Amino acid sequence: MTEDMSRRNFLKGAAAGTMGVAALGALAACSPAAPAADAAAAGAAPMAETGESYDVMAQMSALNRNMTEGAVAATSPEDFIVKAGDGALKFAPGGDPLGITPADFMTNVPAWLGEAPVFENVTAADSCDVLVIGAGNAGSVAALRAQEMGASVILAESQTYDEYEEYACDMACYNSKLFLENGSDPVDPIEVMNEYIRLALGHCNNKIVRDYAFRSGEMLDWMVDNYIPADITAKHAKNHNVKGNANFSGECAGKKSFRGMTQWRDEASNVNMWPYVIRELHKGLEGKGGKMAWGYQAVSLVQGADGTVTGAIFKDIDGNYQQIDARAVIVCAGGYGGNPDMRLDLSDSMRNLAWAYGADRTDATAIGGMGRDGSGIRMIMWAGGTMEAGPRAGMSIGKNGAPGFAFGGVWPLFGPEGKRLCNESMYKFGTNGHLDTLPDDQLLVNVTDANWEEYLSYQGYGHETMDRSAGEQGCAARPAQ
Repeated sequence: MTEDMSRRNFLKGAAAGTMGVAALGALAACSPAAPAADAAAAGAAPMAETGESYDVMAQMSALNRNMTEGAVAATSPEDFIVKAGDGALKFAPGGDPLGITPADFMTNVPAWLGEAPVFENVTAADSCDVLVIGAGNAGSVAALRAQEMGASVILAESQTYDEYEEYACDMACYNSKLFLENGSDPVDPIEVMNEYIRLALGHCNNKIVRDYAFRSGEMLDWMVDNYIPADITAKHAKNHNVKGNANFSGECAGKKSFRGMTQWRDEASNVNMWPYVIRELHKGLEGKGGKMAWGYQAVSLVQGADGTVTGAIFKDIDGNYQQIDARAVIVCAGGYGGNPDMRLDLSDSMRNLAWAYGADRTDATAIGGMGRDGSGIRMIMWAGGTMEAGPRAGMSIGKNGAPGFAFGGVWPLFGPEGKRLCNESMYKFGTNGHLDTLPDDQLLVNVTDANWEEYLSYQGYGHETMDRSAGEQGCAARPAQ
């Protein structure tokens, strides 16, 4: 088995700058200007090493600053029209470029992206109507639903069957029968949709958010009614805050939260049961004629002459390259939270928060994260896909809403030297983001009084919040329909 690329070639490209490409859609259409190409070929060093100094004040525009001899402001609309001449808008062209090198600013091709790999000796392994890459929540549901609709489906997962693990344990959805039958009031999906879009500052696909607000409960009921055994649901599905917290109005510090979180956990051990439960969806897929491809790490998408994606190449656990052809490919390979370099380049909010706390913003290890390696995103971009411009917010850094549980509740939070860390009403779960930014060997101290249980009843609903309302949280089992 030979592969026409090395690790060095895979990672080659211009040195990664300290600022990500603003519009990655330009990757396929644009090539760097000559100076950038020369800098890349010379192996330009990062900004921290070049130490270049630029006179940024030289770029300030002098337009309409005593540049027009005899200029007199118009005194009437008619006079203004005469002075405007041809009616063309006047605008400041900006200053001349300062010659900032890619090493000091940004590059057309981020080093973490590299070039699309080329493979030899690829074996034609299989074919199907729909190929789904990644057997997590999104991929498992997409594959099963496509198989239900009559397509032949292959669900490929990089992990082996015996080693399979899943990040999820909490499942947020709205107006599920699982909640409504246990006493929860219906939630207005329009209000949910509007709140998500508002908190995302509009940086989201509105249709996807709308579908989630209106149909997420339907999704949970579909899984529970048809594929997850009733005894597993009864024992391990926990409806958090199904009746609401006694003193919480649903809004805190201008942020709203809604009841709709189901946790899949074992009560005695607190073990996350979802990695076990989701296998029921995989059984459902195979029961309907679909296939699971375990131990298949996707490495590249296959494209036809017209650019259409027609399958993918995988590396199996023996190191062999296998190709699966398909009429349609769905990539659900996760994010880039586990890739330090992509995290540093792309996660604007995390990078800037670390910088605000004195961390080196060019150090990938200064920005913690968890998750997948970004390989799915890279495959999509090699195939011509684009990534929306930032800002891209991370979790636990102030974007997530209302107060949290006992390790970050509605009381003051103090860090080193007794200084107040944050506005506590703005954080929903813990203060994990602040813990990440504390110096080594420093403590985060929460101060409260004997009324801490009452304070908790004022908290919002959310990931890791303490449920003070629902009593017995087990869900009543319903027969499959």
